[in-house]
Amino acid sequence: MRIGTFAIGVMVFLSGCDRLYGVQSRASLGGPVDISCINAAIHSVPDAARITYKTDWLDSVEILPKHRSVHTITHVWLYGEAQSSVLQIDQTPDGWDFVNSHSRIGEAIPQTEIDHFIPTMKKVNRAIQMRCGLQVADLPAEHIS
Repeated sequence: MRIGTFAIGVMVFLSGCDRLYGVQSRASLGGPVDISCINAAIHSVPDAARITYKTDWLDSVEILPKHRSVHTITHVWLYGEAQSSVLQIDQTPDGWDFVNSHSRIGEAIPQTEIDHFIPTMKKVNRAIQMRCGLQVADLPAEHIS
């Protein structure tokens, strides 16, 4: 959750005063996540269409609540026809954070586009739960604004 919030904060900072708009489902996951299983699950959803996987590593220093080095691995799948939907799983020292979203900076997304995305988001989440055992199928769609 902290990394997802941090990522949104960085995006807002980089975009100046522009806000982030869209919809997401998110959760903090306790145990390890099998990334190859997630990859197979998202590829099993025909509505996910074109899929691109990226991974990144970030080393940082956390000062509060205690001083420590933090190593974060971010796994990102861009999906959908325009690859504008994002499944992101962050591995942090405190656990795993899951975010499945469709968003834009500085521009509200039309409700028709959100309504089109939500069923696909739910299909992806269900596929991940069925194949990988992560409890993400029933996550609510939360508006971002």
